[in-house]
Amino acid sequence: MGRVIDIALPVGGIIVTLFRFIQFGILLNNEYLDLSCSVYRFGVHLHFVMEENNRCREIENHRKP
Repeated sequence: MGRVIDIALPVGGIIVTLFRFIQFGILLNNEYLDLSCSVYRFGVHLHFVMEENNRCREIENHRKP
């Protein structure tokens, strides 16, 4: 890992880390677009996924009334 910038090239995307402090990533697949941002010192990770199907709507609640 470099001191100022580190670039990773996973399949279908790029992840850039600056100063071992903040990380940005973009991954592209045929089914979705994945955007992520992490700030290591504060423990913050934002992760956004854009895809045709909404994952939240696919969750079913099987509680008895």
